[in-house]
Amino acid sequence: MRLDGADRDRIDGSRLQDAVLIVCLPTGSSLARWAMGGTLWRECGVAATLGRAYRGVIFVSDGGASDAGAAAAALGDRVHVVPAAGDLARSRRWDELAHRLLHEARAVFGSTTGNAVIKADAMRGCAFAARAHAALQSAGWSSALVARGGRRWSRLLARESGPNSTAARAAGEAERALCEAADIVVAHSASTLEDLAWRYSLPASRTIPVPEFVPEGELIEGEQRCGETIVSAGPLAERSGFDLLIRGISAMSQGRRDRMRLVILGMGTGPERGAERLGLRTLAGELGVQVEIHRGLAHADVLGALNACAVYAQASAHEGDPRVVLEAMGGGAACVVADSPGLGELIDHAVTGLRAPRDPGAFAQMIEGLLDDRAWGAAMGLAGARRVRAESGLESVVRREQAAHLAAIEHAERERRAA
Repeated sequence: MRLDGADRDRIDGSRLQDAVLIVCLPTGSSLARWAMGGTLWRECGVAATLGRAYRGVIFVSDGGASDAGAAAAALGDRVHVVPAAGDLARSRRWDELAHRLLHEARAVFGSTTGNAVIKADAMRGCAFAARAHAALQSAGWSSALVARGGRRWSRLLARESGPNSTAARAAGEAERALCEAADIVVAHSASTLEDLAWRYSLPASRTIPVPEFVPEGELIEGEQRCGETIVSAGPLAERSGFDLLIRGISAMSQGRRDRMRLVILGMGTGPERGAERLGLRTLAGELGVQVEIHRGLAHADVLGALNACAVYAQASAHEGDPRVVLEAMGGGAACVVADSPGLGELIDHAVTGLRAPRDPGAFAQMIEGLLDDRAWGAAMGLAGARRVRAESGLESVVRREQAAHLAAIEHAERERRAA
């Protein structure tokens, strides 16, 4: 999907036209790899569209030279890339990376000094954004910093490794430094912003909710969905609760259990134990549940599975990246999710889907209810699709993102006047 004049016309960027947008992507990011997997627009479409209101947009990625070609092909010719080639995680190389970024910003702006908005695209692995912000200011630029806290990274590490683990403490320190340096902190939910504000003493005036972007895809309404296939997605880790779903299905009648199929989509690149070490196939075999486990699917295949399922279920103990749930909702799937951090707030119970306690019996009861009353599931699926498309569509998210950038510029100007 490329940008055209219509994208540009939708954005009132009068205060942004004299600035460069710099987006610092997380450690390990690769535009070329996202392009190959079909997720480049999903990851970068908002910034690329908003960048049309600026003089240009620069992505700092962690990939190699091929990232520039991937960005130009998918996002437009006004998009520039500074490939870090793995240096985003190496703080000792940040001065060199900041120098290359400054050189690119000068070329885009057409002057040795100018105005910039820097966005840290996630809390995970975006510590370089604060260094880039400081480097531009030292070079005489007027710079504002926006930090995106959509992923509960330190919370996830605290749950996985323990609150006093080295990894969790390092993540917390990096989050604190980024939030303190930022002019505005954005997140896709009010609860995440409240959490960050409480932990890092952020005033409400420096936090703005911006929904997760979900590219609009095909809407498959309930009557077009056939069979009794249940799909669930997430990291192949204990927290995803795939074993809970298997146990829930096993509690159903044999006739229904024999007709049902659980499809598990292994997602993410974080620490995972794998299906074998988790014993998912063994557990399913012992309990007589039909299960398919896939890993590394292209995004188009993931969307295909979401659009074909009778029910989408997610039983995670906590969730930092709910985009697959939103994509399932956006496609019209009837959804059952755990009433847990990062998931429960996505669903208006019995209106846009169902929230369940993390109990096999509760999930079994709700899934069976949706299968027994397809019209009920179809109505909730349609309501969920309408909400996701209204709140997480490109135009809505770009408008809110732009408001956050303008607020960051205003805050940075007040800080400079007060200095």
